[in-house]
Amino acid sequence: MSPIAYFITFSTYACHLPGDSRGWVSPARNIYGTPQEPPDPVCKNSFLSQGIKPYTLDTDTQRVLVLESLLKTCQLRSWQAIAMHVRQNHVHCLLKATGLPEQIMVSLKAHATRCLKEYHLRNGQIMPPKFWASHGSTRYIWKPEELEPLTHYIYHEQGTPMARFCLNPDPHDASRNTHGW
Repeated sequence: MSPIAYFITFSTYACHLPGDSRGWVSPARNIYGTPQEPPDPVCKNSFLSQGIKPYTLDTDTQRVLVLESLLKTCQLRSWQAIAMHVRQNHVHCLLKATGLPEQIMVSLKAHATRCLKEYHLRNGQIMPPKFWASHGSTRYIWKPEELEPLTHYIYHEQGTPMARFCLNPDPHDASRNTHGW
């Protein structure tokens, strides 16, 4: 049996460093179900003192470019985008696609990286060392009843709307289809 969709989340580079107050996972304890480590400002500051600068999608233009690249990737690969939201330091994607979710995430990030590089070059900005964190979260969706709550979460529960897409933002109104930017 194949999943009906994937919920993929990935973060911008260095936005969630070891020692972060939101919790973090040490490489030695990176096992599914293991509790997160407590905040460790000394650990976090050691990364920041090495010159690691977090990358954020600070402008609406950057976020819209990333969203457009995600939607274009879906179109090129014949994947169905259900809901997407590009935030300042992370991206949520709910989509129907064939293949492994890790490979899907790599493809989405690669196309978004290409757009961000072009944006930085076009605007004479310094290119960051990386745009995205190494991996992300890949959740398999097995049941149709999981889609509506996840769509609602991605589209409506992320705080101030940024660059977002929803195939059907109001599940009770099938005539609506909006990009939300």
